[in-house]
Amino acid sequence: MINGFLTGMTGSSAVPGVFFLQSIGLLRDQLIQSMRILFALSATSLAWSLRTQDLLEVNLLLMSAAAPVPAFLGMSLGNNIRHNIPEENSTRYSVPLWCCWASASRSRILPHDTGPVH
Repeated sequence: MINGFLTGMTGSSAVPGVFFLQSIGLLRDQLIQSMRILFALSATSLAWSLRTQDLLEVNLLLMSAAAPVPAFLGMSLGNNIRHNIPEENSTRYSVPLWCCWASASRSRILPHDTGPVH
């Protein structure tokens, strides 16, 4: 219930989950694997919920199936970078990066006020 509240407040299912996973002191590789599971379950749950409520059309669902291709490329690049960062420094870099990512994704989600439409 708390995670649902934080998800609603932040507009992102990733931010509260990632901060929780970091707070329980997982090792770097355990943290990364846990975040992958979190993101996969969040995305799958959202897609399932939207589809069962007829809010996600089948053609859009099929187009969305192509979205993991760049994500997998990004994960591969991230793995290469992560293996070059010492584990003791990984949390020092990850929290500021997550905050930047969250604010950037939040700014794309919210529409900008362009004034009254005439």
